[in-house]
Parts: sequence; C-alpha cells; structure tokens
Amino acid sequence: MKDVVAAFQAEHYVPLAGKLLADTLRDLAKEAAAAPCVAAVESAMENAARRQQEAGLPPAAYLSISVLYTAMYFGEPKLRLDFYSSEWPVTDPFYSEYIDAAWLFVHWRFHEDALTEAAKNQRTWVRSAHLESLRWQSVRLLAYGLYTKLKYWLQDLAASPALGALRREDEFYILFGEYQDWQGAVFALLPPIDIFNCSTDDSLRFRTYEKCRYSKKKINQLDLSVSRFQDCTFEDCTFDDVDLRDVTFANCRFARTVFTQVRLSGALFLDTRLSEVEFRDVLAESLRRDNERNDVYRNLEFASCTMEAVRLTNCRFPGALLTDSLLTEMEIEGGDYTDSDFQELAAVQTTEGGEK
Repeated sequence: MKDVVAAFQAEHYVPLAGKLLADTLRDLAKEAAAAPCVAAVESAMENAARRQQEAGLPPAAYLSISVLYTAMYFGEPKLRLDFYSSEWPVTDPFYSEYIDAAWLFVHWRFHEDALTEAAKNQRTWVRSAHLESLRWQSVRLLAYGLYTKLKYWLQDLAASPALGALRREDEFYILFGEYQDWQGAVFALLPPIDIFNCSTDDSLRFRTYEKCRYSKKKINQLDLSVSRFQDCTFEDCTFDDVDLRDVTFANCRFARTVFTQVRLSGALFLDTRLSEVEFRDVLAESLRRDNERNDVYRNLEFASCTMEAVRLTNCRFPGALLTDSLLTEMEIEGGDYTDSDFQELAAVQTTEGGEK
C-alpha cells in the first residue's frame, strides 16, 4: 500500500503541486499583486491602534500573519492577523483580525479537482485521508510561496502612517507562517545599532544603518541579511563570508572594497556608486538550498548605479539585473551569469584574444 501511495504522490501529486506553486508565484510576481495584501495589513494596524487607544491595550511587539488550513477547508481562504505584546507566546493576542486571501488561492480549485480526478482510478489505495494530507501539503506550499514575497512587499512599511499610529515596543516584528505552527520574520523595526560596538547577543539582521562611514574595516562572518544601508560610505573595506541576502544599499558609496565569499541573493544596490570594487566567489542565486529547504529570492539588482573599475571573479550571478546603471572598466573572469545583464559582458571578455 505504501508503494502505491508513494507512486501516486510521485506520478500525480508532485507535478500538480509544482504547477499550483508555479502558477501562484507567477501571479504574486505581478506588479499589482502586493497592493491588496499590504493595504489589508495596514488597515488591521489602524484598527489595532484604535483599540489600543480605546481600551488601553499594551504596545505591540509582534504581528503574526497566519495561513489557516481550516478556513481553506471550508472554502473561505483567509489570513489571520494577531497582535501580541512582548509576553508572546505565553499570552493571547490583544487584537485579532481576519483578512481575505482569495488572491493566494486563485488556482486552488483546479489543483483540488485535478488531484481528486487522479485518485479516482486508485481509490482502493489512495483514501480520502491521504488526499486530505496532500491538500494540507499544498496549502503549506502556498504559505511558503507567500512567505518568500512578503519580505519584499513589506519592506517599505516603516514609512507607513498605519505603522506609525500603532503603539509598539522598541523591537517590533512581523512574522508569517501557519497558524500555531512555523513562523518566520518578514519585517522588523529595530533600534539603531553599531556593527562594531555591540553585544554578540544582538542580532544585526533587519537593521537600518544610516549615514555610517566605514573606513579600513574588516566585516567578517556577520549576518546582516534583510538590513538597509542608507547614505553609507565604505572605503578600503573587506566583506568576508558575510550574509547580505535581501540587503538594500541605497545611495551608498563603495571605494576600494572587496567582497569575498559573500551571499548576495536578493540584494539591491540602489543609486549607489561602486569604484574599484571586486566581488570574489560571491553567490547571488535566486534559489538556494538552506536549512533543508529551498529559499527563494528576488534577482540581485544594481539600479541607477555607477560602477567604475568593478571586477567580478568566479561569481554566481544568474538572473542579475543592471537597471539604468552606468558601467565603465568592468572585468569579468569565470563564474555563472546565465540570463543576467552581465551575460553579454562575460561572453565578450572570454572571446579569443581577451577582447573587452
């Protein structure tokens, strides 16, 4: 029986689940996809802020956004938003709200019908309990697909009046996952911190580093992922084995700086100048296997940047984007630049005779 069920999953469920996820991610990648979700989250924040004022509720430390399998089971796809004080998880939320999530389950009916149809010929072995388990797996797939998008959809939330109206603790996190199950941070608003003058217990992730000047600094083996560097300067610095996934460098300046074995998946360089900068063995793949799961990232992008005397050595930049950027004296040696805006440059520089 186990062999029959396993064969059904491999032959029927896996292709159907792959199509469901691919179709949904394609929808979520559209420019207008984020608006209804972000608007609903902001509306919930406004409602929670009003309740705080009216009922003297505590400051918010966490907002948990959860996918509800039971709601999907009853044909009413919703997300649950729970606002917690700093005493979470040992206390109940002080405010909760449900928001519509039909936009996440647009392709669900086709998936469910196709799965049921595929099981008809194997009804003896593939019971309703097995199908129910597979449906739950499919909901989990969609939940993780949304998780990979929310960290980008919510990245500008710090400027939202709705968040400003909400009374918060000094450290405020938005988490996303399944209800009373796994939860991962997709946004945080944290106090400023000095990378080189802080406790080893302090997380450097989700931070904003503003107008910092780094000169002759060695930045080694740090996790700075999902942070934002605004109006910062790096001169004669080295980044070695640093996690810069989903980091934004906005209006920054890099001079005589070397990145070695750095993880840059999902990073954005915006309005930034790079002069005499080298990237060595840097990874920026949009799909990475990490902690026994596939993590999905946006493409590495250099937008409205000036890149002068930049060298790429054995980097993996598939799908990387150069948007409205000025490049001069760029050298590329080895690596993978498939389907990226660097691909043509890399091809030219590897032609016979070293033409550039």
